[in-house]
Formats: sequence, C-alpha cells, structure tokens
Amino acid sequence: MVLVFFGTLAQIDKGTWTVVDQYFRSWFVWIPVQLLAEFGKRFFDLRADTTWQGSFLFPGGWLLGGLMLVNLLAAHLTRFKLSWRRAGIITIHLGVILLMLGELVTGLYAVESRMVLQIGESGSFIDHSRRIELSFTNPQTGQSVTVPQGLLRSGTRISHAELPVDIEVTDFYKNTTLKPASGGDDLEVIISNSGGRYCVIPAPEGSGVKSEQREDVPGVRVRLLAKGSEKLLADRLFSLWEYRNGPAVRQFFSMPFTISTNGGNYTILLRNERIPKPYTITLLNFEHSKYAGTDTPKDFASTVHLTDRETGDEREVRIWMNHPLRHRGETFYQSGTIPGEGKDSGTVLQVVRNPGWLLPYLSCAVVAIGMLIHFGMNLLKFTSRRGA
Repeated sequence: MVLVFFGTLAQIDKGTWTVVDQYFRSWFVWIPVQLLAEFGKRFFDLRADTTWQGSFLFPGGWLLGGLMLVNLLAAHLTRFKLSWRRAGIITIHLGVILLMLGELVTGLYAVESRMVLQIGESGSFIDHSRRIELSFTNPQTGQSVTVPQGLLRSGTRISHAELPVDIEVTDFYKNTTLKPASGGDDLEVIISNSGGRYCVIPAPEGSGVKSEQREDVPGVRVRLLAKGSEKLLADRLFSLWEYRNGPAVRQFFSMPFTISTNGGNYTILLRNERIPKPYTITLLNFEHSKYAGTDTPKDFASTVHLTDRETGDEREVRIWMNHPLRHRGETFYQSGTIPGEGKDSGTVLQVVRNPGWLLPYLSCAVVAIGMLIHFGMNLLKFTSRRGA
C-alpha cells in the first residue's frame, strides 16, 4: 500500500513507465521526501514553495512480490495441513501465485512495439515503443550501424570499429517538444500538410497524471568526431520528431542529416529500435467509419496481407477492435491512424509479445474455482447442520 501510494505521487512529475520501472519493477527504490511535501500542498494547504530534501530507501515491487510469494509458500509448508477440507483455500492461493508469476513474466519479457503502414506499403520490421537507437546508414549500400539506447548516456564517448565516427553524448533527453522556428535552430521539422516550421527543444518528462497525455519524444545531443581524433565534424540535436514512424506518425518531416567521412556518406537518424521480422505485412485497405452526422469515430479496421518466408504462411486478415492478428507469438491490434488530407492514409498497429498473457486469465479461473469449492463446502456443512 505504501509503495502504491508513493508510486502514484511520483507521477506528479514522472511518466507512467518511468514510475513502473523505478517503483514496481525493481528490487529497491529511493523515494524522495519531497513527495510528502507535494501531497501536503494538494491536501493540507502546505505552502507552494515548500521543499524537503533527502530520500529514503524502500523495497520495490519485485522484492515485495517475492517476499509475499515466499510467505505464502512458507505458510502452506509449515502451518496449513493438506486435506480435502482445505482444497478451496489451497486452490485460491494457487491462483494468487499464478497471478504473481504472470506479472513477473510480463515485466521481464513483454515487448510492446508498433508497425506503421500506409495503404499499399509493406513492412518487415516493427518499432520498439520504449527503446530508441541512433542509426548511421550508408545510402549507397543501404547498410546501417546502430548505437543502442543503453549507450546514449550523457557524458559518454562511443568508439567502435563499425561506426564511421566517434560519438560524444552531450545530453540525453527523455522528452522534447516543438516551438515555432526562429531561424538558426539546429533541428527543424516541417508540418507535412501545411508547411509550418518548428524547432525541437528539450522538455520535461511528461507526468503520468495529466488529463491530456501524449507519448514522450526522446532526443539526444551529440558531438560527432573524426575517428581517433578530436576533430569536430558536427554538433547536433537528434529527436524522434524526425522519425517517420515515431510518435508524430508522419505528421512532420525534416531534411535528412548527412555527414561525410573517409568511409563515405552516412545519413544519421534517431529512431525507435527496429526489430526485423521474417515475415512481411502489406496494408491493402484501411477503413475509418464515423457515427452518422458526427465526427465521432465508430470503427477502425485494417485489411492486411501476411507473407511468412520461413513457414510459408500466407493469408489475408482484417484487423479491427477486439479482433487482432496473431502470428508467431505476437498480437497485432488496431491502434491508430496516419492522418491524411480528407481521409486517413494508413494505419498504426500495436504489436505486443507477452509470453505470460495467459497467466492472469488462468489465475482468475483458478481463484474462481477455489472460491466455489471453499464456499460450496461451507454451504453443504451449513445445510447439513440446519437439516439435523
């Protein structure tokens, strides 16, 4: 209860996923004392400029869940006797254990990503929703070298034989935003349908309690150096606002940033981490219907053609609400649209891989059966005593 309380307060200035990772999918968490001050400001008229320093260590979700699991197993081993009379309680506790294991599997192995397709476009990769990478692509060969997010830390220097340059990471930003361009900005994006120009600037991480929440758009400022030297080739901010499949979903575009080195020309882009797939999905048609006389969406549906090169699986599927496409352990949900002039020009499919997706359903079923057994046995005892 205490962890949930502070995790909720932490979303005043942190994103939901940041809180999930720091508070609930961790062994320990340092909780700022300032959160108590923020609680006091909102419920007990504490002065708005009140600042309390320091933090305290508290067990995270994984540690608490592990201790609860150990406690439950220990109780059955030392206190509860195995008998038919306790069949209901044992079954209920088994369901609770399955639920806890389901969250563990989800936290460790679940991956959420997306696939963005315009009508007639094919895709053989998905974009990880929560991880990014800095890519260097040779336009002549089409080959790319990528730097994963784990290395893009402020103050880090990155050197690798396959990279065309050395990289100094000046700053990593969890979020960036847009403002009207004023000229001389190092990163500008243009609205596709109107031509309006905006520049990208750092922004605080979006909080988890805003009524109108949008996805954070990470960015990174780097200095690109000639390999093995201190010669500065470029100093630039890169952001997901530039990426066609990023959170802006093809509403903006920018001129590709290219750098020349001894190894040739390279286009540099910050993008979501790409996960290549052995299958291809082609968007054949996209439907977006509205309720008559209103602009309220009624239905979204994507008709796609799936071709799997390895298994030979080939089929046409219509994806719509509560009717996803399932293939190779991944589930494709209808998630969003690509805005176009007059009508939507494409689809955004959310792609989820979760090996533990069945465990919560199984857990609820086992708990329900356990409750039926437990209360059914008590009902029979009650009715037999009443009959006597």
